[in-house]
Amino acid sequence: MKIVLVHSGKAFLPEMYAYQAYLEGKGHQVMVQTAEEAAAQAEQAEQAERPDLYYRFAGFLRHRLSPDVPEIHEYASASIGAFPRVKNLLKSVASARPVGRVFLNMFVKDQFHFPVSAPFLFRDMGANNAFFEQRGCADKIYDLVYAGSITGRAGVLDCITRLAGKGLRIGLAGTVTEQELVIIRSQPLIDYVGRLPVADVPAFIARARFGLNYCPDIYPYNQQTSTKVIEYLAAGIGIVSNRYEWMVSHATQNGYAFLDVSDINSASSLVGVPNAILDSERARQFEWARLLERADLDAFIRRCFLSNNAGNIA
Repeated sequence: MKIVLVHSGKAFLPEMYAYQAYLEGKGHQVMVQTAEEAAAQAEQAEQAERPDLYYRFAGFLRHRLSPDVPEIHEYASASIGAFPRVKNLLKSVASARPVGRVFLNMFVKDQFHFPVSAPFLFRDMGANNAFFEQRGCADKIYDLVYAGSITGRAGVLDCITRLAGKGLRIGLAGTVTEQELVIIRSQPLIDYVGRLPVADVPAFIARARFGLNYCPDIYPYNQQTSTKVIEYLAAGIGIVSNRYEWMVSHATQNGYAFLDVSDINSASSLVGVPNAILDSERARQFEWARLLERADLDAFIRRCFLSNNAGNIA
């Protein structure tokens, strides 16, 4: 099949390239395009040149890209920001109808109430192989590391500066405002390296003993998988996090311990934490290739495509 993976272009989605590698390994021809690129190509392409299926990473997908090409819509998160439940409802009643839907988990699925059902699949978050390749890194120069969004993430910078004030040496990567940069530079134990290329992130976080996960304990964040936690587990480092429902549940179910950020008094608090690091084999369950095999995404896509064709023939 010719499959186009379609994204908004507004957010980095590492899973897209894991999907591409996985689906190409199953014999499909796969392209990655923004919604604008896909829409422009759909208008210009002759019937024979169109893909067999669009796999769209969902925002608010009100219209299909082409009336002749079936779509699968993926929801890796419930709506966020102001009035998230209202947004969920609008997406439920006004989104274009796909031939299948993929959800992060049952919680995300339950936030939507689509009037017309479609086959669905659950697909949790994974980590790229580059993180696993960093396991065992002995060159630890940080007590704690954080790489990701800082601006607009309530509480993250306050947490980082508070921990630096308690004597933790912290590696920090990400885009910040000028005002945030002034705060960061006032802390001698914070090593701010700016925004890193995606390919450099695994090696960066592997140089720390622990990684910071800070999630507002509010809907829907506190019920959704933290990509950072998955990547820390893959890289073989421990986790420092605030305590919230998903974090507690995930640690319990997978047999590791995280260090509650509120329990840290000094750098010595990070010494001797039992069960902080998953062994390699257990961590490998979060590798994208294995995760997609377990979900059997290829079979799901084929079933949705064949079902759509059977319906058209009928």
